[in-house]
Amino acid sequence: MAKTSDADNDDGPVVAGKSTALDDYQRGEFLNTLSVAAYTGRIGRRAFLDMLLKAGIAGAVAVPWADHAALAVTARNDARSDAQSRAVSDARSLRL
Repeated sequence: MAKTSDADNDDGPVVAGKSTALDDYQRGEFLNTLSVAAYTGRIGRRAFLDMLLKAGIAGAVAVPWADHAALAVTARNDARSDAQSRAVSDARSLRL
């Protein structure tokens, strides 16, 4: 049996455990999906912030991230509303 060294150097048995790379990947995919949902307005700021904190994101990062997502949704909705108002105004001016 080949001797393997462990990172802890405690001379204990080395157990081949599950790689955390997949877990990190899955966590990243979850955060990406969550971010897209927040930035597209499918979930609100409070729900986004709650899920970020439950996913282990530090509050110092989660709060500004949630605020930015909420502002992006608001800005997009404002731009859409402004465009619709301009279209209605333009249509009215063409009738006169």
